[in-house]
Amino acid sequence: MHAPAPPLRIGVLGCADFARRRMLPVIAADPGLRLAAVASRSEAKAARFADAFGCAAVHGYDALLAAPDIDAVYLPLPPMLHAEWIERALRAGKHVLAEKPLTADAAGTERLLRLAADRGLVLLRWRSSAPCCAPRPPPASSSPAASWPAPQPG
Repeated sequence: MHAPAPPLRIGVLGCADFARRRMLPVIAADPGLRLAAVASRSEAKAARFADAFGCAAVHGYDALLAAPDIDAVYLPLPPMLHAEWIERALRAGKHVLAEKPLTADAAGTERLLRLAADRGLVLLRWRSSAPCCAPRPPPASSSPAASWPAPQPG
């Protein structure tokens, strides 16, 4: 019998109200996930969010992406920032769950999906209550992200 996979350590890029109200409570309640850190351009805002959810506060998005104890990032930033920060997160070796839209156009989305696949990472776009648009890591992957739900069309 195999030991259960450790929880996927999630970092949040940004302190959007939607994240505070809807997503962070879901992430914090899931035993397969651990809300590890919240990053903001404002130290005070990051501290408020982190205090509310019992995780670390990080000043700056690049600092969170450089953290070795973060496996994946949730990205609730404004849509015009998605492509840039998704790419930065993937290049930093992080799995990504982003709000919709991933990018402004299909070509940008395809480029990011290829980047994720080339690096063996998961890129998910959150739509309503179902993640979609992501290649899954190979089944033999030891990555905690391998247990994420299968992508849904749409």
